[in-house]
Amino acid sequence: MNSLSLKLRIILLFWAVLTLALILPSSYFINILKQEVRRDVIFNVQKETDLVQWILLNQAVRKEQSDLDKLIKEIGRRIEDRITYITENGIVIADSQVSEKRLKKLDNHATRPEIIQARSEGEGVSIRFSPTLKKELVYYARRIDQDDGLPEGYLRISRPYSTIAAVLSRIKTNIWSVTIFSLFVSGILVYFLIYNLTRRFDAMVKVTQAIGQGDLAKRLYSSPGKEFEPLVQAINEMAENIEKNVETISRQKVELEAILNGMDAGIVALDKQGRVLKFNRAFEQIFSYTPSYLGKKLLEISINPKLQEACNKALKSNTDIKNLELSVGSNYYSVNIVVTKKSKDLGAIVVFHDISKLKKVENMRKDFVANASHELRTPLTSIKGYTETLLENEELLKEKGRELLKVILKNTEQMIYLLEDILKLSRIESGKTKFRIEEVDVGKVAQKAWENSQHMVGDKEIVFRGLVKDGCPYVLADEEALLLVFQNLIQNSIKFVPKENGEIKIVCEDKNDKVWIGVEDNGPGIPQEDQGRVFERFYQVKKYRDRGVKGTGLGLSICRNIIRNLNGQIWVQSPVPNKENGCIIWFSLPKAN
Repeated sequence: MNSLSLKLRIILLFWAVLTLALILPSSYFINILKQEVRRDVIFNVQKETDLVQWILLNQAVRKEQSDLDKLIKEIGRRIEDRITYITENGIVIADSQVSEKRLKKLDNHATRPEIIQARSEGEGVSIRFSPTLKKELVYYARRIDQDDGLPEGYLRISRPYSTIAAVLSRIKTNIWSVTIFSLFVSGILVYFLIYNLTRRFDAMVKVTQAIGQGDLAKRLYSSPGKEFEPLVQAINEMAENIEKNVETISRQKVELEAILNGMDAGIVALDKQGRVLKFNRAFEQIFSYTPSYLGKKLLEISINPKLQEACNKALKSNTDIKNLELSVGSNYYSVNIVVTKKSKDLGAIVVFHDISKLKKVENMRKDFVANASHELRTPLTSIKGYTETLLENEELLKEKGRELLKVILKNTEQMIYLLEDILKLSRIESGKTKFRIEEVDVGKVAQKAWENSQHMVGDKEIVFRGLVKDGCPYVLADEEALLLVFQNLIQNSIKFVPKENGEIKIVCEDKNDKVWIGVEDNGPGIPQEDQGRVFERFYQVKKYRDRGVKGTGLGLSICRNIIRNLNGQIWVQSPVPNKENGCIIWFSLPKAN
């Protein structure tokens, strides 16, 4: 039944109801009609029997059988019904439709239903097929006593019932015809009624389907009938609520994605089997070498068994894991795995905190402590040694005391220089140093820095090539700070240029709103692998440190911090273009208008 359409089901149901409404009353009417017709026929036959009996009595028919038969035939011709007179023994002695010769051949009628009934009740009725006349008849029999002047027996009158049956059959046929016609007409009417109704339902269905497919702006503005108005209202309210919920969820999703993508930490969501469900942009940048992420395990993405083992353990034991350190390329990450216990699909959230800078700072701190200790220990050891020697040997104090005290003084000054550089760097990094920005002549400051560094030239033959007048635009900088930068860079170059034919040159390039300034020398240059670290505190190129080149390792770090505070940048170019060695320390500064 569920496979049938609503239209067909309604039509069939209507037809069933209409059929019952027509058939039941019609059947009842036909039955009542049959009973009424039967009673009427029996009543007429009774009246006719009374008339025939009266005629027979008044005609003084007695015991002569032939006279009785003739009279009955005469009456039968006038009333057109069959009249039969039957003796008590069942022998037919007179019949209006049977000849006198055939009377003796008729069957004994004692067992006829109407005769049996009349024998016990005085009269009897039967409707049955007559084998003599070959048609269905209504039989009425009445018992006649001998006292009535007629032979003792039964007077029976039969009337054709087929005529009445034909009338009833025509009535039945008409009723069935009306019923079928009514069903046909009603089916058409119901079809068009249902078609009109379902067409209105189709509008509701289309709007509901559109809402289900995401078109939440759709609404119903009419209903098939007043009874459906609550349904229309409910659908519209449902669509409005869904639209609000979707807008809220979409907004929250966008906000969440913006928050996640705005975070520096890499975040990835895993399902219960440890496969990737969702990730943010930072996670994508961490593992940028992997073409795809969704549906994969972290082992496939990170190629790190330690991380996969931690995820498996967290998901299996349903416990969080925190501060798991691992490296990806040159970066270091602290990984926290948080297990979600109430979600059906989400298994865990993995957070990657980039601790590369912390590691770098930690390493720098270690290097700072080690380098500072080393730089201080050497002069302190020398001072301690010379002081103990002088205290223990008075003759040596008298003979070479002045010379040894100069050594002590030199080491003391070296410690002072180191401490001053540390203090300068600390003040600049902490923001305590205030810079006075003004228009500065680069060539003039560079020349002054060279003059301040003459004490370091010693016995080296160095040619200094400064800037010609108007050879470089003025820059916006702090003159004292820029002087310190030039002094550090020039003094570095003095250390590394060859003893003979040394050359230090100041170069300048105009780059729109910036000025590029460089200190170039013809020293051995800086190896490519060290160029990224020369601006770190206490960092010294190993092969030069091993050769005994003195320095605190803070000069370039101080230069970098000053240039950054002056809104510029600093970098290394080594070797010098078109040469096999040499080095240029470039830095940029804003150009003065």
